[in-house]
Amino acid sequence: MKGERLAIGGMKLSMPLVLFRWDAFDPEALESIFERLGAGRINLPVVWIDHSAAVSSARFCIDAAGSEQALPILQAFDDIRQIAPVVAISVYPFGKRLTLLGKILQAFAESNLPIHAVGSSLASIVVLGDDTRRAACVEALLRHLRLPENHAPFEAEFQVCYQERS
Repeated sequence: MKGERLAIGGMKLSMPLVLFRWDAFDPEALESIFERLGAGRINLPVVWIDHSAAVSSARFCIDAAGSEQALPILQAFDDIRQIAPVVAISVYPFGKRLTLLGKILQAFAESNLPIHAVGSSLASIVVLGDDTRRAACVEALLRHLRLPENHAPFEAEFQVCYQERS
């Protein structure tokens, strides 16, 4: 029915992230970047790679708090574009994944909210929205989606980081 909210299992918001987009990337160079970021203990909480004979595009996020450490690695590549800040909103469905995707797209479109990327895994659909409009993103989604009773979107209040002792 029109206007009916779709039941979901939950919603989780990431800490602020920095999104990097690289179109027409070199697969070996991308692998090298990921190795260098990993060696620097820079976490990549979101990675999307689309590579075929016709198109290649990579999008990946790093925590905004640690972005300064990653910038020297990424600035060596002119074609990598930085889009900041973004929030990854994970929505956990109760089936009806295509209907859920439609509701997510509708919610963002009706509120004139940008979508930087959308992806899915076995457990969730993830949408990257504008972190400066995080509350508006959640409000728009909740006009179309229904959380379980006594639930609210989960938002981490702290982050655990690895730090070597000297």
